Amino acid sequence: MFSTFTVETWYWQKHLVSGIFNPDKKLMGYTNTEWETLLHGKDKKIVLPLKNEPVKYFEGVVDRFRRMYLKKKINQLSNNVKKFITITHCKACNRARLSQQVLNCEINGYNIAQFAAIEVGELIKVIETIKDPIAKPIISNIKTESC
Repeated sequence: MFSTFTVETWYWQKHLVSGIFNPDKKLMGYTNTEWETLLHGKDKKIVLPLKNEPVKYFEGVVDRFRRMYLKKKINQLSNNVKKFITITHCKACNRARLSQQVLNCEINGYNIAQFAAIEVGELIKVIETIKDPIAKPIISNIKTESC
C-alpha cells in the first residue's frame, strides 16, 4: 500500500545507513527516546555513504507519512491512497482543528476559533467589551497593530 515505507526502498535504506538506529535491534527493545526519534525525529543530519550525495536530514516515519499523505489536498493523492483516507467535516470542532479542551476556553462567550473568524473591525468592538484588567494591554496592542 504505502510503498515508500517498505523494505529495500530508498527511505528504508536511509534509516539503515543513517547510523541513528541499530539495524539488529528489534523494535520491542527500543527505548522511549528511540521510539520518539523513529516516529517524530527531525533536524538530525545524516550523511549517506553514497558518492555525490548531499547531507540529508532524518525525518520520522509519522512526520513523513503526514507530509506525504495527510497534509496534501485530496486531489493530489494517488487513487491508491484515496481509498484509505477520508476527509470530512468534523462536527466536534467545526473545522477549527482545535481540541475540545481548547474550544471550551472562552472569553466573553467566544473561543479562540470564534475570535479568529471575526473581521478585524468587528473584533476590535468585541474585545473592547472585555472588562478583565489582564486583557487591557492585549486590547491596546491589537488596536495599535490594526491601525
